Amino acid sequence: MIQFMLKVEDQLNVPIDYDQFDYEHLQSIDAFIAILKSRQPQEQPVYEDVKQ
Repeated sequence: MIQFMLKVEDQLNVPIDYDQFDYEHLQSIDAFIAILKSRQPQEQPVYEDVKQ
């Protein structure tokens, strides 16, 4: 799980505060995306916001 979280931070350039992060944030994809969006600067798009 740690490797996954570190990869997410690296790939999406989203800092994760592990003191505030809880396993409830991993209960669903929507919950995980919500926590990522809350940690991301507004000018930087999250994965689902990127159109290809």
